Amino acid sequence: VEERTVFAKLTPLQKSRVLKALQANGHTVGFLGDGINDAPALRDADVGISVDTATDIAKESADIILLEKSLMVLEEGVLKGRETFGNIMKYLNMTASSN
Repeated sequence: VEERTVFAKLTPLQKSRVLKALQANGHTVGFLGDGINDAPALRDADVGISVDTATDIAKESADIILLEKSLMVLEEGVLKGRETFGNIMKYLNMTASSN
């Protein structure tokens, strides 16, 4: 598992084994899936990611549902979240120092 970075055409059981092996080695695992067979892996991953066009069970099992079929949306969301968090911290520091 440690020697690979991309896995494809895995059965649901194989997906689960790969996830658990990575987690056992201390990795935080994200899984992107959109079908019924992906639901167990979406649930078991540290971060389950699905898309808006996925099956209902896949969307229910996911932690995050992307509105576009692009991981760039996820990157943009993380960057915007970090920016927002930074702004909140600046505001709190300014507010606390003025009281």
